[in-house]
Amino acid sequence: MPTTVTRIPDEVLHGAKAIASLQGKTTNEVLVEAWQEYLESHRDEIAANVERAAGLLRSGDMDGLIAHANRDAEHRARRAAEATQA
Repeated sequence: MPTTVTRIPDEVLHGAKAIASLQGKTTNEVLVEAWQEYLESHRDEIAANVERAAGLLRSGDMDGLIAHANRDAEHRARRAAEATQA
């Protein structure tokens, strides 16, 4: 399994470690399970976004595709800036 360095807020990491300890699992196992649960619970939203992008591609609406891809750009940029300051 490939390894990637990822920044995780301290409170999330500490919580994952505590849950792992209580469940007799590794922190990695707890985080993988959380990610899988997130994907499962957001499956419809993710699928709708992929289908929307695919429809825009099929129709050749590049402006619409760009707008769709950038719909949360300001929010993501703000969160990224906050993460680097932490």
